[in-house]
Amino acid sequence: MAVTGARPTYQDALRAIGRYFDRNVYRHVLVSEVEDGYIARAFPGQLGSLKAEGIALPMSDVMALIGSQEQVRGVTVSEVKMPPLCPTGYEDFFRALGFDLDAASASNVCLVELSGGILVSYTGKGARGELERAQMYYDPPRIDETLTKGYQRRGKPVPKFR
Repeated sequence: MAVTGARPTYQDALRAIGRYFDRNVYRHVLVSEVEDGYIARAFPGQLGSLKAEGIALPMSDVMALIGSQEQVRGVTVSEVKMPPLCPTGYEDFFRALGFDLDAASASNVCLVELSGGILVSYTGKGARGELERAQMYYDPPRIDETLTKGYQRRGKPVPKFR
């Protein structure tokens, strides 16, 4: 686990949060970084609920999720239908996305799952070195590309998407 200062990397933190969403079968997620961790809004997927839940993820909880010794996922593709935009679950995409955010020296990250993609906004360095707000939109082809690059970095076979 790589840690920058008192905070884990986005690759580690977002992966753990994604795993939490996958295990608890949440869908239509929104994640925002706050001073002491993350806050999220998500819909329970299995229950067919139309009511979103607010989820507080203080940094101590995020660190506990990262430090979890459980390597086996709580759900598998055969048990539960994965999120439409993330064919292998949030964990894999959030990990690959986190790598990109770490490479961009991002901070103050917010992501929201929309019907056609995932919108990610963050603070990063602009062309002249000043801090500015940036956004990236991940539609299904870009999600697949991000996942493929993530699998290639891990040296694992690349699953076929969609």
